[in-house]
Amino acid sequence: MPPTRESVYFDKEAVEQYRWYPQQVEALKTGKPRPRIENWAEVESILGDFL
Repeated sequence: MPPTRESVYFDKEAVEQYRWYPQQVEALKTGKPRPRIENWAEVESILGDFL
């Protein structure tokens, strides 16, 4: 589970243990949600069949 407080991503001890935290917080800041799919059950079924 990623931290919920931004300050944890820049804590020296945390970054020593989890080197990806600075990049992860930037990705969380710039990320955008995908639009919802009304027929997700159908999409999930198709993906499940073919994957």
